[in-house]
Amino acid sequence: MITQVAINGVPLDLNEVEWSVAIDHGRNDVQSPPQASSAEIVLYGPNVDVDVPVSGELTIDAYNVRRFTGRITDPQLAHDYAPNGQYHARLRIPAMGNLSLLGLYEVGAAGYAEETLDARVHNILDETAVTYTANTDPLMVQLPVDPDQPAPALTWLSDLCTNTGATMCDLPDGNILFESYSRRGYGYNPATWAQVTDTFADVPYIWADIYDRTEAAPTPVALPDTAVVWTPVWSKSVLTIVNQVRVQYGTNTPPDEIIADDPTSIATHKLRSVTLTTQLADATDAYDRAQAVLLAQSEARWNLTQVMIKMDELDSTTRADVLDLIQGSRVQIAGLPAPAPLTTYMGVVEGWSESHMPDGYYLTLSLSDPRYSYAVAAWQDIDPTLDWANVNNTIQWYNVVLSSDLAA
Repeated sequence: MITQVAINGVPLDLNEVEWSVAIDHGRNDVQSPPQASSAEIVLYGPNVDVDVPVSGELTIDAYNVRRFTGRITDPQLAHDYAPNGQYHARLRIPAMGNLSLLGLYEVGAAGYAEETLDARVHNILDETAVTYTANTDPLMVQLPVDPDQPAPALTWLSDLCTNTGATMCDLPDGNILFESYSRRGYGYNPATWAQVTDTFADVPYIWADIYDRTEAAPTPVALPDTAVVWTPVWSKSVLTIVNQVRVQYGTNTPPDEIIADDPTSIATHKLRSVTLTTQLADATDAYDRAQAVLLAQSEARWNLTQVMIKMDELDSTTRADVLDLIQGSRVQIAGLPAPAPLTTYMGVVEGWSESHMPDGYYLTLSLSDPRYSYAVAAWQDIDPTLDWANVNNTIQWYNVVLSSDLAA
């Protein structure tokens, strides 16, 4: 239910016109690059106010919760002939989220020192006028950048997303979120013993920086199957498999390279290799990046790509939880019909589309496999009464997303 649409802070009177609202947030899948949110309002009737300012701020609220903040781009006006001899205006008002503004800011002219990913992201965004939230990997040291190499902030940040494993999106309140996959909803770096390749004397960080889980994973939002409009579609594809990763790093010419592979996956699917040319300074970070790609993509797994929800049929508590979802949040769907790979599925939100019309409010969530975001089960998630004798001894820990996955 739309509760307010405002332009430059002035609410529109939606009682005087017929209207529809559509919003796209985030992206459709985890392989897609960061995308600015978009919205479109269509007003129809004889009393439409056509005074619409280009670059004016458009805000949209549903159930009194902010769903979109952005800038009006290119309004269009048409007229339909009405039976009474009058013309009814059809005014289309599209808008883009503030992420789209990052392409308009040239940054980096003074260069950048060797610094962590966290510092690099803040330094880039601080050169713009946007408001932002950065939840970055605490490590991933970046090489220095010489002065006099300015580029759009969007270019700098998009490269960092690809090279370090991160994404960006518009938040509904107008802030821009930059978030590393290793910290999505958790607040920790998911290093494992297998990823420790240096001697302890050569590791320049404290234990808490690398290995400590500083926060508990957020509780997934449970979606009742009665509110899911269509039965979700399962899919998996060989096209997403990566079983060899080459990460180039350092200042040498040609650059140094870390190579990581999954022999079992290669034997099954043949060699599927990718090369990442990065600005990473250290071998340890390059190795971690390569291992993270293999963890997420060396196997093909069933995934629910999109789930449509009838928002008006949710109870008030669940609806509030769903309205709070942002990119990186987790949802859980139970009661999926058999036969199916799983009867309960947990996915990570990559984006959503929503449509508002006078007869209803529909939200379609785009979900990704939790392993892309390291959202596997932690020790504290497991039922403390579970006996090792009752555990599936063939399952790998990174395939345990829910406590029930451990059951034999």
